[in-house]
Amino acid sequence: MGELYNGHVDLIYRYVYTRVRDEAAGEDLTAEVFLKALEGLSAYEARGYPFRAWLYRIARARTVGYWRREERRPEVALEDTLPTEGSHSEQLVEMQD
Repeated sequence: MGELYNGHVDLIYRYVYTRVRDEAAGEDLTAEVFLKALEGLSAYEARGYPFRAWLYRIARARTVGYWRREERRPEVALEDTLPTEGSHSEQLVEMQD
């Protein structure tokens, strides 16, 4: 598996990164691809396609899953969640006691 990893990791990372445009997410998803490949290696059947085609299919599935998860987590700007200067945050805390 080490040889397969070393021979394909850069290609898979570039594929994933171009779709998510986030280095950390790209690295995580690339690791997931190879973990899934390792888990499914015993069931892998050569059907005349290069091994890398199978890795790309796994990478595509991981990338689609990533975007589905991201759609469920809306981004909120930090400024929208923090009290502003002059707000009555102390009074609000006292009222909750």
